[in-house]
Amino acid sequence: MSGEVFIGAGRPYGGGYDPARGRPRSRVWHPIWDGNTGWIATTRNTLKTRHLASNPYLSLSYLDHTDVWRPLYVDCRAEWDDTAEGKRKTWGMFVRSPEPVGYDPAGIWGTIENPEFGVLMLQPWRIELVDGPGESRVWRA
Repeated sequence: MSGEVFIGAGRPYGGGYDPARGRPRSRVWHPIWDGNTGWIATTRNTLKTRHLASNPYLSLSYLDHTDVWRPLYVDCRAEWDDTAEGKRKTWGMFVRSPEPVGYDPAGIWGTIENPEFGVLMLQPWRIELVDGPGESRVWRA
């Protein structure tokens, strides 16, 4: 189970999995996409870490509030990138990106070396663009 998808105004919402209850669990994610790979800056040792260890799949949805009939769904496999290079790259992407997704991670973690600073790498395996009621286009890896 990849998790429930919740739709928000132009922002990605996604899910994880709660193994203790055997149910989907929703979260708000803010990935930055670099080609076909999504990157999420997040706190490393949390409940989400345990959930992703049980099930690394999640779903994201995007919705433009001016065109609600065309949501985009991205089903991904998430994995932690704990390398210094991955952390530097992701930190820099968030610093350089405009708000509301971009921000200065130092306000949360102080430095890249903070052991609580984590990077999730997303690899999509399915993307669906809904073209109106009953119509959609699907890409699969």
